[in-house]
Amino acid sequence: VGILTARGGKTSHAAVVARGMGKPCVSGAEDLDIDVHLRTARCGDVTIVEGDVLSIDGSTGEVFIGSVPVRPSPVVEYLENGLEAALADADEDTAALVTSVDRVLGYADEIRHLRVRANADTAEDAARARYMGAEGIGLTRTEHMFLGDRRVLIERVILSDDEDRQAALDALLPLQRQDFIELLEQMDGLPVTIRLLDPPLHEFLPNLTELSVRVAVAEANGYSEAADLKLLAAVQRLHEANPMLGLRGVRLGLVVPGLFGLQVRAIAEAAVARKKAGGDPKVEIMVPLVGSVMELHLVADETDGIVSEIAAREGIDLHIPIGTMIELPRAALTAHRIADVAEF
Repeated sequence: VGILTARGGKTSHAAVVARGMGKPCVSGAEDLDIDVHLRTARCGDVTIVEGDVLSIDGSTGEVFIGSVPVRPSPVVEYLENGLEAALADADEDTAALVTSVDRVLGYADEIRHLRVRANADTAEDAARARYMGAEGIGLTRTEHMFLGDRRVLIERVILSDDEDRQAALDALLPLQRQDFIELLEQMDGLPVTIRLLDPPLHEFLPNLTELSVRVAVAEANGYSEAADLKLLAAVQRLHEANPMLGLRGVRLGLVVPGLFGLQVRAIAEAAVARKKAGGDPKVEIMVPLVGSVMELHLVADETDGIVSEIAAREGIDLHIPIGTMIELPRAALTAHRIADVAEF
């Protein structure tokens, strides 16, 4: 319901993601001493235990013991239901606030030249963003679609041989396609930029230390699981000193056969499904962590082939722009070359 952390700050990932999810967050409360083993937290002479209720004010940074009465934001009420609804039964201060917000946003809409897009990873996020006035989605992070029950499938894609990998890809395809259909339905007629799988490899693999301990304990007790031994060998083979700079983004997509192809196929088939349903999908594909133009070339060629094949099969005119995000020093230095291939 809310997030409270002892480390980080108001621009930390926890705070930024929480805001996107519409959750109150107070991060970097350094006086908070958390004991993960006892499952308690202390702040001065106050101790809280797991299960205690806290109330968090994400605007002021205040944290209260127990449940504090809350009320809807009058500004959110205005954004969702209009000025008239927000002013109904409002006191003098609330009316002044809402009227001021309405005036500022009106001025902004009159003079601005930029379009504002939102980040959204689910159909629910997209619906809320559109409700709040977003004119498209600037970034859909597809890695969030591989969490939970699907994590084991992506683990199989990365670690398995060709036959088992294809089975895992086949299982993921309808799930991804449905994700994208729902997303494009909510943003019908507006641009949606979907980023292919971005995170470092280790986020999809079992923790090396925990797996090593599990295998060692089993062997010490006189037995071992063949599956665990095989998994440990694979994780050790793929282990990196600094995963954030290694096999991730476009390089992971190029090294693991079929991974990006799966996502591109799901996006293209979702766009076709929306067109057949009378919709107007405007989808774009973003290739993550590109460092050189050849990486983008390779993915763009594979993507064009898949999109053309699906368009021909379905008898539908389908063009999906392919671009990238400049997020590496090498990409910045060679951006003039990358721009020759990128459509955005």
